[in-house]
Amino acid sequence: MVYPERTLPEASYLLVSVPELTGLKEKSVFLLYAEKFKQWNLDKGSGVLNFDEQCKEYPADDFNTFIGFIESKLLDSKTGAFVAMDLPAFNAMKKVQEQRELFNPDKLLWKHGVFLHKKQN
Repeated sequence: MVYPERTLPEASYLLVSVPELTGLKEKSVFLLYAEKFKQWNLDKGSGVLNFDEQCKEYPADDFNTFIGFIESKLLDSKTGAFVAMDLPAFNAMKKVQEQRELFNPDKLLWKHGVFLHKKQN
């Protein structure tokens, strides 16, 4: 499967086109890249409140720390979803799923790079 880096407009389109994401109101969606991430905060209408280019670096030095980062975000009830924005991020999230089984195992969601916590269902 070819997995090009997703753009911010493409990611925002997922919020209105993927049924599991359209209901995320007043939640956070994490856009994951190989070496950085962006947190989008959604309003009551699922609109992005902070649509900008600013990203943060992961507070992670290795894969186990990355897993801890993901798990810490899942503890927050405001976390709605994770979206892999490039192939390295997608592969990392698949590996997290293989080790921890934290996400809905829906392959149609994964096709879009979307990882929803099992509690979302």
